[in-house]
Amino acid sequence: MRHVFFQLGNTNDIAYAAVDDVASLYAGVITPETPKLVYNDSQVNEEISAASEFVQLMTFDDFRAPQNLIVKREAAEEFFIDAIRNVRDEILIYLDSVQLRALSSGKQAAIAAIEEDKVRLRDITKHLSFQNCNTIVDYLRIRPGVLLENYTTKYKPLL
Repeated sequence: MRHVFFQLGNTNDIAYAAVDDVASLYAGVITPETPKLVYNDSQVNEEISAASEFVQLMTFDDFRAPQNLIVKREAAEEFFIDAIRNVRDEILIYLDSVQLRALSSGKQAAIAAIEEDKVRLRDITKHLSFQNCNTIVDYLRIRPGVLLENYTTKYKPLL
């Protein structure tokens, strides 16, 4: 199997295809002159695999003669911030419902603790740093702790 990253038209965007033979892409997809990087199965590592999954966040180091895939930093940061916000928003919806139950039961300690967690969740993007991210795998390893807490287990005893 060949893993091919290739330029999309005359843009700075790339696409990915896994094919048995690179020449099969020449049938209307790319030309032999199209800038591309080709990897054999034995060359595919965690980074190449991640790049194939998030190809929209990747580009070439040099479109005239590509040697490496590189991350489009701005696009990657925006993508991962949005993903983190989506997870956060689901947790906030859950915490709102738990807080309403605590409020109806008059459980002030639970109400206060939930509000603290909700503030931490709302502030999550203020504390994110992508400064040390150079690869897609680096971005994938960012896991804010506040998103990993099990809020069901945390608040069940307080209600």
